[in-house]
Amino acid sequence: LAFIPNCLIIKTMRNILLILTLFVSLAFSREAMAQTVTLKADTVSISCASSDTFLIPISVSGFQNVGSFQFTLMWDTAKLDYAYTTPIIPLLLGAGVDFDSNTTQINQGKIAFLWTKTTGASLPDESIIFNLAFRRVGGNFAPLMFVNAPVPIEVANVNADILPVTTVTGGVKPVDDKVPVIVCPANVTVQGVGATPVSG
Repeated sequence: LAFIPNCLIIKTMRNILLILTLFVSLAFSREAMAQTVTLKADTVSISCASSDTFLIPISVSGFQNVGSFQFTLMWDTAKLDYAYTTPIIPLLLGAGVDFDSNTTQINQGKIAFLWTKTTGASLPDESIIFNLAFRRVGGNFAPLMFVNAPVPIEVANVNADILPVTTVTGGVKPVDDKVPVIVCPANVTVQGVGATPVSG
């Protein structure tokens, strides 16, 4: 039997471990690249005559082993009046959560959201994570969109790998559901010869 020095065996094992580590890293990288998280603001239809408070759901899809995510939502203050934010979904509790809803940001039509958890979390597709409550001020369609300021849009997995993100703009669609009222004048009978003016 040929004698193999211990140093050669250790070096070979080290090389094998390095190769295995590389393969595992590549596998996780491919998984991170394949995973795309979708952030969505729903579109709701509201009566033009309504002054009631209503909710716009904010949901996620592709949310698997996410360790952190953040974004800013923006709306037109001339069309929508912010009322409040509902509590976050219970499955995301027990982590670092922050809604930056100071008066200055709200007056500018913006609210920022940040969430982080070292052990990560997963949610079913189209899970509603919270709702924004508004009252309609006026105007046509009022968009609610994801923007990158003051807090940029970013999602990372539990390994801190940045994941691809798609966003879906929602908003408020006013609906004219008021039935028109048509008033007809009473019948008028006029006797005359030739062209006769009628008033009424």
